Amino acid sequence: MEHRVWQQLEESGGSRIYKTTRPEASGMANRIELGPVGELCIFQMSSTPTEYLRRLAMQDLNFGDDTRFEGIGKEPNGSIGFVHSQPEYVGEHPPMPEIVQMLLERGFVQIGDPKNNKWFRAEDGVVLSDGHQGNFVRLADGTIHAIHLVISQAPAEIEVATRGGG
Repeated sequence: MEHRVWQQLEESGGSRIYKTTRPEASGMANRIELGPVGELCIFQMSSTPTEYLRRLAMQDLNFGDDTRFEGIGKEPNGSIGFVHSQPEYVGEHPPMPEIVQMLLERGFVQIGDPKNNKWFRAEDGVVLSDGHQGNFVRLADGTIHAIHLVISQAPAEIEVATRGGG
């Protein structure tokens, strides 16, 4: 498990979901490589603190979330981790065809086996993984929110190669 999670009510009447990273890691990040015949290969690995904070920002930029870095938390055993929060989205997990359609409409293409839920957008080199149903919520109005994707920026040499310039 990547985080310890809890809910907190806000004075406005809504609630936020708070997450703290495990003490031995700063969450997850994507590693992107070109395979032997030029195909994109996406691997999830433990992230550096900088990669994790960048991931939170990219969630906001690419999916209109309201993720907030809350600070550094200290556990009772003395270990520390990053704490962040995002709004609680109440709804149901949409079926995969709806998630696929939403990502296609945003310019992403699926990479590799569809069961792996990995995506790439060549236009700006955004890579995402962990795109399974549990990381999306459909609200009552039909809006689908991504709630916990692993998002990163492809290295420049991969962006160039996927645009035909490499």
